[in-house]
Amino acid sequence: MLPLLLAACHNPGSTTPTGDTGNVTTGPMCPADGVAPDAPTWSEHVAPLVRDHCAACHQDGGIAPMSLQTYEEVAPLAGVISSVVEAREMPPWLPACADCATTLAASRDLDPDQIATLRAWASAGAPEGTPIDPLVPPDLPELAEVDRTLEMASAYTPPATPSDTYRCFLLPPVSTVETHIVGYRVTPGAPSIVHHGIVFEPTSVDAEREAVALDEADDGPGWTCYGGPGVDASFVAGWAPGVGATEFPSGTGLAIAKDRGFILQIHYNVAAGPVPDVTTVELDLQDTVDHPARFERIETRDIQLPPGQAGQTASATLQLPSGERGLVWGAAPHMHELGTAIGLVRQRPSADPTCVLDLPRWDFHWQNLYLFTEPVALDAGDTVDLTCTWDTTSRTTDTVFGEGTEDEMCLAFAYVTEPIAGRGL
Repeated sequence: MLPLLLAACHNPGSTTPTGDTGNVTTGPMCPADGVAPDAPTWSEHVAPLVRDHCAACHQDGGIAPMSLQTYEEVAPLAGVISSVVEAREMPPWLPACADCATTLAASRDLDPDQIATLRAWASAGAPEGTPIDPLVPPDLPELAEVDRTLEMASAYTPPATPSDTYRCFLLPPVSTVETHIVGYRVTPGAPSIVHHGIVFEPTSVDAEREAVALDEADDGPGWTCYGGPGVDASFVAGWAPGVGATEFPSGTGLAIAKDRGFILQIHYNVAAGPVPDVTTVELDLQDTVDHPARFERIETRDIQLPPGQAGQTASATLQLPSGERGLVWGAAPHMHELGTAIGLVRQRPSADPTCVLDLPRWDFHWQNLYLFTEPVALDAGDTVDLTCTWDTTSRTTDTVFGEGTEDEMCLAFAYVTEPIAGRGL
């Protein structure tokens, strides 16, 4: 299962390398060298960067621990901001600057010139320049059309302790006929506490019944969940603060079974205090699409990690059915809190391995669905290999596969379609 999550407002990272994954570059992060403007000021040079890359999370009422909307709020933190962006801890973006075959859509990263601007501004004492009004967070992308809105059945208020709660909720069926999701948007009812949300589709009627039983057995709305929803389910959608609508690649859409309900998993963080939440999921649907898509699961459950060791690895392989060819348009990788790195590599007979996705500084709290601007082709006989790396030096007992907080997983969902002429094949 997958508590994805989707990048939000902070990412304490490292440059721990993955295991042997062919030509994957695993660190360090993107070079920080760049060219800054002469005498950068808040109003002319820094405010636009903060508005576009920070303010969606760092605003009044947001999930981030402080607002960054005025010069008075930002200037005292200039040195800290410079340090965390240079370390690639902010904005949260886990992929390495690897020589991958893929270019990632909707990157949250800062380029070297932008980092140099923030560094030069802090070094100059954070000059203000011409005073400007408080920053208005950028408008987030909207769906082209909203055909269906799913909503939690009732409000849920997480407890004041612990500070982090993982809760799953049943959502009503999407449609009475088979359909396709071509876009989605998750909107938290209480932005100050919703850290991220993931939507799952139970893989069968039996799995859906199991979810209903979990809901009925737990007091209050929904049920406690951590690694996933607790039933066999596939990833459908993910959201984090600062993310608006997500559109699947043009001409593709995720096939959804008729009369199938969904499960919404939410990570609540109540550092700002618990309040009631009713999160909604908007869907852009089409009865048919040119290229139906599915999420293929790449997973190993053969996880037996002895304590006190760094750099332990496990792997899994995806191969399409015999003779089938396809395109991989994106992936959502997943481990738990001992994970340090995770990567996907295409293996092709008689050819060098090809990097598909490389996250050399895994962080459980900032997971994402990474979509590619162009797909990766899979010919007959090709595989996609998943490699997970863990550090168990904090543990005194073995760690095994499972969905609990003390367990681990090695998993990715790959968004796959049939071949499309002119698209990577």
